[in-house]
Amino acid sequence: MDLLFTVLAVGAACLFAVVNGMTDSPHTFGPPVRTGALTPRIAVALSALLTGLGALVSTGIALQVMGSLTIPSGRPGHLILFAGALSAAAWGLVAHAARMPTSSTSALISALLGASLAAGQTGHATVRATDHFLLLSVVLPLAVSPLVAYGAAYAAANGLTLVRRRTSAHTVRRQSRRIQAVTSALYATAHGVQDGQRTVFLITAALAGAGMTTTGGTMTAVVVSAAALIGAGALFGSWRIARTLSHRMTRLDPHSAAIGTGTAAVLLLGGLAMHWPLSSAYLSTACLAGASEASPFKPTRWRAVLQILLFWLVTPLGAGFLGAFVYLAFTALAA
Repeated sequence: MDLLFTVLAVGAACLFAVVNGMTDSPHTFGPPVRTGALTPRIAVALSALLTGLGALVSTGIALQVMGSLTIPSGRPGHLILFAGALSAAAWGLVAHAARMPTSSTSALISALLGASLAAGQTGHATVRATDHFLLLSVVLPLAVSPLVAYGAAYAAANGLTLVRRRTSAHTVRRQSRRIQAVTSALYATAHGVQDGQRTVFLITAALAGAGMTTTGGTMTAVVVSAAALIGAGALFGSWRIARTLSHRMTRLDPHSAAIGTGTAAVLLLGGLAMHWPLSSAYLSTACLAGASEASPFKPTRWRAVLQILLFWLVTPLGAGFLGAFVYLAFTALAA
């Protein structure tokens, strides 16, 4: 029976990786397709390939989380991981249906916390964090990063507009499309580096809870599997979410799109250096909005932005509730 729960936890982590790739890849291929910097086929293929390769680069955040969180061993821990990963994946599908860009990181953390709270209410062991790790290293960076991203992209767009004010509009568009192709590739890689580690953490924690070693060849296999899964998910990227980013929220031009995507990529890599699990969806959405708002034409549609923000606020509650519900349901079935 314990082996069954280990398999369920690992399977849910794999499903989460695929859905994560599907719902986050629109931030990579949506803007360049909208502005004509890349064709749809090339943009999706580039997103899948570089996201997968990025997930192979580092495991620093995953290992830090493993060292700062104590996941219960055995069936309780596996149920928490299973409920958290499955609920986060389910919330990603809700976001796809609602055409809303949302944070898989926020959904996963909230679902795991919801499952852990449900475990505590039923007398089982819960997830433990050390030295306010969740607040200072996870929740606070997630909450502050969209504001920083919006301001950074807005400032960068204004600065580059001044630098290029004597350049013809045709030249700016042509150069921006070329730059955007590069920044989209950089963003896809940064997204893979950041988000691939969520799956590495889930699978590693599930194996460790079953008493299996997670070093050497086993860790390599986990990382390669996570990269393949998130890259495969990116191949089925949600065009519904891409349309929200590139049409409903704002009408992107090549100049704004290049700055927004590039700023988001730099911030994602900066979060990696600080070992902060930042949300690629939060950063990309905020950067695209900030860069667009700096445009003289002010194409940002704030009603759509407010709808996205509302969905972001609902995400922790919805994913947390799902995590608790799934944990309790499977606890009853396993009793």
